[in-house]
Order: sequence, then structure tokens, then C-alpha cells
Amino acid sequence: VLMNKANLFFILLVFYTIIGGLLLILAFIELFKPSALLHKIIKIIIGIGIIGYVFHLMGLIIRWYISGHAPWSNGYEAIIFISWVGITAGLALYRNSNALIPAAGFLVAVIMMGFAHGGAQLDPQITPLAPVLKSYWLIIHVAIITSSYGFFALSMLIAVITLFFYIISDKNIFKKHNDTTIKELTIVSEMSLIIGLFT
Repeated sequence: VLMNKANLFFILLVFYTIIGGLLLILAFIELFKPSALLHKIIKIIIGIGIIGYVFHLMGLIIRWYISGHAPWSNGYEAIIFISWVGITAGLALYRNSNALIPAAGFLVAVIMMGFAHGGAQLDPQITPLAPVLKSYWLIIHVAIITSSYGFFALSMLIAVITLFFYIISDKNIFKKHNDTTIKELTIVSEMSLIIGLFT
């Protein structure tokens, strides 16, 4: 009852919206006007985002403990888990150079969790496991399949950002970033797709 009343994942949705939005804006600013101070601010925001990410993981673990089964057994839990994997992918593929990548990871969580708490109104209640899911394959097969969606979602968001850069790439303001930024984002998007396909 306490876990349901805490509404942790809705709070995290708001938190990720702020973190992802700030990172996206600051990452664009850093591309055109890089500075050491801005880079430090971005690092601090990513660090704050990681705190929420840890709470997200703890929330999943608590749901597992309370329910007695893996926390991806229904639509709501699967989306919450995919959101966490999306952030994991963004942080794992971030190489200290382009903050758009972790920003995309946090925005994956915003989109997925927004779907869970918004129009779809999926039931967040912790419920007993359906008989058809009472198998060890829930932990292995379902976890692997659903985690791939997080990597696919990250790849999709990075691809959208890359398309935006292609649209403005012929403008004079973007010429110095035409090669490096687009190439880096394309490589990360492809890596995320490959991981998703293999999982």
C-alpha cells in the first residue's frame, strides 16, 4: 500500500522531464558555444539524473520484493522497466563528448513513463502473477526481449535528433559540426540498434 501511495514512478517522470529537457537544451548550446563551465553544469545535471536513475532501480527492486516476481509482468511494469533500460543505454553509450546521448536516454523514460501515466492510464497496482507467466522464463526471456525496446527507443530518439541536424546542416552556423556531430550520433544510434537486435 505504501509503495502504491508513494507514486515513485510518476515523481520520476516529472524529474526525468526536467533533467532530459535541461540536458537537451544545454547539449545544443554546448555544440555551438562550448565552455568548461557549461560542460561542468552538464556533468552535474547528469549526476543528478543518475540519482533518480538509482531510485528508479530501487523502485523496481522493491516491486520485485513485494510482488514476489520480476517487475515486468504486466504493461505498466514493462514500460517502467523499458524506461530504466532506456536511461541505462543512454548512460552506457555516453562517452563524455556529446550530452545529447544521455539526454535522449532520459527522454526515452519521459516518453515511455508518460505513456504509462498519461493517456493509456495503465494500472500501477502491484498484482499477483498471471498463471501463464509462472515460469523462470519470465526472468530470462521477457527481461531480454523488453530490455531491447529501451535500446530501440534510444536509437529512434537519436535518429530524430540526427535528422534535425541534417535539416540544419546546410546553414552556416552548423558547418563545423556537420561531420563530427552527425557521425557520432549515427554511430551511437547504430550501436544501440545492434544491441537491441542481438538482445
